[in-house]
Amino acid sequence: AEMREYAEEISSKVKYYELAADKNFQKEYIASLYFPHSDLSKYPETVELLRRFGQKI
Repeated sequence: AEMREYAEEISSKVKYYELAADKNFQKEYIASLYFPHSDLSKYPETVELLRRFGQKI
């Protein structure tokens, strides 16, 4: 709880943060766009249910 309060205190003081100044921002941002559900091989049960209900996969 103490660290959460500290984080909230810091965030309340920040007015602006230049994301481009962080050398890892673009890499992390692009990585965050990946949707794991786009790899249907990881969800065979869901694929089977969708097929049963007439969805073309």
